[in-house]
Amino acid sequence: MLPHKTERGKQALRRLKSYEGIPPPYDRRKRVVVPGALRVICLKPGRKVNIFGIKFL
Repeated sequence: MLPHKTERGKQALRRLKSYEGIPPPYDRRKRVVVPGALRVICLKPGRKVNIFGIKFL
């Protein structure tokens, strides 16, 4: 939520850009898969999970 009633919030809303799909400079770039994001999609709620290795994941 932006504080749209304050002057600072109004300026922030003017600068805000949103896109449907992929914006023009990035639509021709090669797409990559992020393994960490796939893990979150594949996990099921309530299932026990154990993470080994790097502590900041």
